[in-house]
Amino acid sequence: MTPKVDIMMPVYNGLPHIRASIDSIKAQTYPHWHCIICDDGSTDGTAACLRGLEDDPRFTVLHNERNRGRGPARQRILDASTAPYICMLDAGDLMHPERIALQVEYLERHPDVGLVSSGMLSFGTTTELLRVRGFGSGQVESYNGKGSVCFAPSMFRSSIAKAQGVGFGSYSQCEDTYFLTRYYARNPLYYSIPKALYYYNEFDSRSKVRALLSYLHQTVIGLRAKDIRAIALNLAKFGASLFILPFVSMEKRVAARGRQATEEEAKEFERVTRNASQ
Repeated sequence: MTPKVDIMMPVYNGLPHIRASIDSIKAQTYPHWHCIICDDGSTDGTAACLRGLEDDPRFTVLHNERNRGRGPARQRILDASTAPYICMLDAGDLMHPERIALQVEYLERHPDVGLVSSGMLSFGTTTELLRVRGFGSGQVESYNGKGSVCFAPSMFRSSIAKAQGVGFGSYSQCEDTYFLTRYYARNPLYYSIPKALYYYNEFDSRSKVRALLSYLHQTVIGLRAKDIRAIALNLAKFGASLFILPFVSMEKRVAARGRQATEEEAKEFERVTRNASQ
């Protein structure tokens, strides 16, 4: 059977965590997937690690000779995709075993909805913080320029993603914002499954400089889109952060994102990550 889902995985210097990411793909209960990995000029041995997938027909590995950034890497994967549905998995992140099955089922039953996401649990390998967010309202929503789903857990329709004027652009950061605003212009309806189906390796990689750069990148995207609201909002966040960040630790900053994981969510995360490491 031709795979219904292409999994998009850009990676730059993904060792050692990319191995667990790949294992979480192989653990999916839904069998009709194909994973396209773009090694974006890695220098840490990632390319050699990915050579172990050459004999597995479920994986296609693309290589960029130099690091071009996440936007171009995602776009190269999108251009190579042939499945009707595409989902995200960044190197270092993990998926719940039922993630793809539940999202495909939803899109098949709701052909009018353009995008389905889910709750997302953020974790780090050097911290015990477990935060969850992205559960949505429990109903189909229509994008109106405010709010949205978490991008990483999203699954979208290839027919819309590949439409002229969508794509990921050339951004090294905030390519998700660039993509989603154009995707929603084609179909604004989205839904978030109220369960943490995506595990986001966030807390070890966040930094104050990256936070500031993110606001600047989003301001540039707003300028190109002539979105006055986005420009004003991100400039305001940048200005406020310049004064606040020197006095707030990143641990406190990221701890404010979402809510604390429940005991049940934490146990499920431990179960999935334990199985992925075996």
